[in-house]
Amino acid sequence: MTPTPLQWLVILWFVLSVGSVVFGRMIFAWWIWKRGAKLNFFWIGTPGYLEAVYARRCRDEGRSSYLGMILLIASMINVALASTVFVLLVARVVPRVG
Repeated sequence: MTPTPLQWLVILWFVLSVGSVVFGRMIFAWWIWKRGAKLNFFWIGTPGYLEAVYARRCRDEGRSSYLGMILLIASMINVALASTVFVLLVARVVPRVG
């Protein structure tokens, strides 16, 4: 069964969302590491870890972490929404067995 244009749009949204979270978090981790933040690279993919490190770093420097936090949290919300819509789309397309 060929996907409809709406289904292609959701597939594209899902792929771009996952890619932006993965590469965005890697770039963000590299950026704060280059500015002196101490990172445990094992935990970089864990939601909340980079946010906590970034907030601590900003607090130590006496500046606001508001913009960075909004970007990190918004990307996680976006991928959660894209994943939900994608799963619902796939569940509708895949024929039921039995």
